[in-house]
Amino acid sequence: MDNSLVKLASKTTETIPGPKVIPNDPTPLDQAVYILSVSPKYATDIHFGNWKRELPYGLRNEDLNFLDPNNRVFYAPHVMSSAGQALRIKDTGIITERDRASTCLLTDSSGWQIAQQTGKIDDIRDRGAILDWIEKRADMSMTLDIPSGNVGKPDYPFKTISACLDRTLDNLRFFEKEHVRGKVTWLNVVQANSHGSGYEWYEAVKPFDFCEGWAIAGKMRKTFTYVISLLLRMMEDGTIQNKKWVHVLGTNELWVAVLLTAVQRGLNANGCDLRISFDTSTPCTLIRTNGVFSLPNFNDKALLLPTEYAPDHKRMFRSPVQWPWPSAIGNKLTLGDINVASWGKSPYCRDNLSNTLMMLHNYASLRETILLANRIIDAQQASKDHIIAPKLSKCVGIVRQIFDAGPKKGREILEQNRTKFNGLIDRNFYEPDRSEED
Repeated sequence: MDNSLVKLASKTTETIPGPKVIPNDPTPLDQAVYILSVSPKYATDIHFGNWKRELPYGLRNEDLNFLDPNNRVFYAPHVMSSAGQALRIKDTGIITERDRASTCLLTDSSGWQIAQQTGKIDDIRDRGAILDWIEKRADMSMTLDIPSGNVGKPDYPFKTISACLDRTLDNLRFFEKEHVRGKVTWLNVVQANSHGSGYEWYEAVKPFDFCEGWAIAGKMRKTFTYVISLLLRMMEDGTIQNKKWVHVLGTNELWVAVLLTAVQRGLNANGCDLRISFDTSTPCTLIRTNGVFSLPNFNDKALLLPTEYAPDHKRMFRSPVQWPWPSAIGNKLTLGDINVASWGKSPYCRDNLSNTLMMLHNYASLRETILLANRIIDAQQASKDHIIAPKLSKCVGIVRQIFDAGPKKGREILEQNRTKFNGLIDRNFYEPDRSEED
């Protein structure tokens, strides 16, 4: 583990420079951390215990609050929320009522809602309210960018990448002028539809040095030849050595998690002092179609956490049979805890509590599997026996070589191994996200 992170771990408040460190963070400090993007409804229901039946045997309502450092079942101190979702919602919940010393809230500034034209968000009209909402609640936040991924879609109001960038620059100037210094760690977003457009976007936004971190977004965010090349350029420019955080939006694949850990270690061993994170809302959105994470599939060709349909039938009402899929939450459940008379418009045998328990199982399962994947790849790096996912395992070793070599030589090593990195984006490693940047 990087020595600077070990020193930071002994402190309970944010240090400048360096990332915010959470005491007793269950994700090792030298690993990239997965962050759940959770909807305000889940946060509110858990806080108030909005259930119409008793909790499963042995569970208390506080056991469902994963942000509580005293949670005896499942503690996950990092969480993501969106100003676009929560701006006009009365937002008392586990996010707004959290202990800020033992948690870290990352917020999105509504770029996704603007791109999808949901939530009736107008970036110019609403950006003052968005800034105010974030500064009252968040530890870190993306600046207000305009995503370029929807350029070309008939109804998208921004017709070119340049139009997205121009509006993003206007919003950056607004945030730079109006933000309260020291309230929030701002992450400057780099959108990319291609290698070239990503570099051009970065060059345009890099002068805004009020931002203390970076966020990597857009279609290229999981193309590691681009991601690593962009980070090497930042090293060369001196625009990352003093940053606290790098966030990659909209991904939860295991191979990405492992590579981002390697990237964080490579950066921190070569002049940086930062944390890398990544997010999706997948554990929440999976349950819309009765999906749950099942058992890891790790072998010489795959590194996956597949999904299955959850058992769903009225014959399982009050069933004492244990929930089939393991996790910190799943291990506490029976089929009868999930299968109940349907509530609202649900097409499944589910109520509000069922949905929340399934979401928490998905979140716990994904976090636990990411930790397991990192442990396995670390062991293989130490032993030099690349047995599980050997293509990925070898790329992890190459990542460290790239950053240790410095920007110029590192690019040469990256180019020599381009095919290896691009080969990771296939079905053996890629479990499609259910909600890209949702």
